[in-house]
Amino acid sequence: MKRSFWCVVSTILLLGTLCGHVYANQSVIAVGRAEIVGSNKDGARNNALANAFREAVEKGIGVWVQSQTEVKDAALVRDQILTRAQGYVSDHEIVKESVEEGILTVTIKANVAVDKIGLDIKTLVGRVSTTMGNPSITFVLTTWEKRGHQGSSSKNDTVDMYVTSETSGKHDSADDSESSQNLSKGQDASSVAVNAITKVKQDSSYSKIDEVLWKKEPDMTIIDSFQQEFLAKNFDLMAADKARQIAVSPSLAQTSVDPNDRQSVRNFATREGAGFVARGEVKILGFAISEATGNQEVKSQIGVEIIDVNSGDIVGSFTNTATASSSNGDEAKIQSIKKNAVLASRTLAAQTIEVWQKRSLNGRQYSIEIRNIKSQRSQKIPLVTAIQGLAQITNQSNPDSTTLLVKVLFKGDKETLGNGILDAVGSKTGFSEAEFDGPANEDGKIVFVFKK
Repeated sequence: MKRSFWCVVSTILLLGTLCGHVYANQSVIAVGRAEIVGSNKDGARNNALANAFREAVEKGIGVWVQSQTEVKDAALVRDQILTRAQGYVSDHEIVKESVEEGILTVTIKANVAVDKIGLDIKTLVGRVSTTMGNPSITFVLTTWEKRGHQGSSSKNDTVDMYVTSETSGKHDSADDSESSQNLSKGQDASSVAVNAITKVKQDSSYSKIDEVLWKKEPDMTIIDSFQQEFLAKNFDLMAADKARQIAVSPSLAQTSVDPNDRQSVRNFATREGAGFVARGEVKILGFAISEATGNQEVKSQIGVEIIDVNSGDIVGSFTNTATASSSNGDEAKIQSIKKNAVLASRTLAAQTIEVWQKRSLNGRQYSIEIRNIKSQRSQKIPLVTAIQGLAQITNQSNPDSTTLLVKVLFKGDKETLGNGILDAVGSKTGFSEAEFDGPANEDGKIVFVFKK
């Protein structure tokens, strides 16, 4: 009888959980590791604890998701939750600590505020689904193999940087494998530094590929990795077939867009209706034979940036070098490309989601250009007043004496903003169809022109 009683009680409690009960706190065991740099054991312990907190919170996310039926897109905001991991751990106890080969490992027992995680997930997912729909992206991604010792020339452009994340350095195969494993746990991509608060002007260097010195490889590895990752993050993939055609084309002469030209890439994305575009490449730097194993080793480098099509901002960038080894040279090449592509796509997808969500709250950035202005009072002032009634003006400049360039934040699409401005001034003197033309879309800008 006693056993039957407790079985009934347990069943009732289990049913209560499955019917939507959100745990106030959940006790979990988590492990974190960190390298001891120099003799700074305390610093390594702090880093290991931070990693343990992230693992504990990830387990807490799993507990909450299993108890829900109405939230389907928790994975979309998972990385954002993990970046605030310490805030969800109410208390913890170190149950084990060890050091082996310069790595400090801590095992903790942590109480995770699952209810708070759930509330934040619901808030973020609700915000994602109600403000702007899904973000959209297209890709201009290529693969190149070195023909000689030099294959590119550097070029500097001054661009608007919104988020910059860069990982670079020399990795051996073990390092790359470990990075991939960490990423699969959601640890590496979101640990890359992100500055999504302050927009700064910064010089951005990129390489213009010379096809005399570099051979374009018809390869699907990079495009497949990016499309899979961004699709998993609920992006709408625009011009997917064209993106694949660019990737597999044996020469840039056979593509409709030049990956080296930012404006060309942005124009392509604008025509396809994408909000973001990923531009960049993987370069196969060289082949070698491992003295230890006799296997072929292939080293590759990736460099990709994400461009906000409307504003032209670079909202994320990633560079990395990876080496892979195999008895087969082609297999080693594919694995080297894939390591870089997986790291880049996961990092950049998380960055782009964060920027997109911030802009969905504050408004997306648009540039409005008014040309052939002859009167401040009857032309410029009414237009600026109309814009202020619809959007938040962040900057005004005069490229020349008759042109006004206005940058704004607007909670809506480009067409709605352009038509709204036209409606606001349409009944005013001097803004008839014969006197005033627009809105037009040129190089991502909303353009109006005074005809007289």
